[in-house]
Amino acid sequence: MERLSKDGRSCRFCLGSVLSSFIIGVIMGNNPELSRTACNASSSRKTLGIMLTIGPTGLPIVIAYAISCSWLFRGKVQRDHLVY
Repeated sequence: MERLSKDGRSCRFCLGSVLSSFIIGVIMGNNPELSRTACNASSSRKTLGIMLTIGPTGLPIVIAYAISCSWLFRGKVQRDHLVY
């Protein structure tokens, strides 16, 4: 962002972002079928059931993987070799 402000182009990017957000808001605000509500944005019961199964099963696997990687690579990297 600092580089863009030095070139003087950041105002154009900001204006384009605000303008596109406004246009999308106007289009979706006028059409109730395109608007997001809690009811039409939520997942189906089948999807929530699948995630309820995968979440508690997959989370311990990810935690075990992270712990095993930490244990395997402990003490292998020395700061002396990384300093430049």
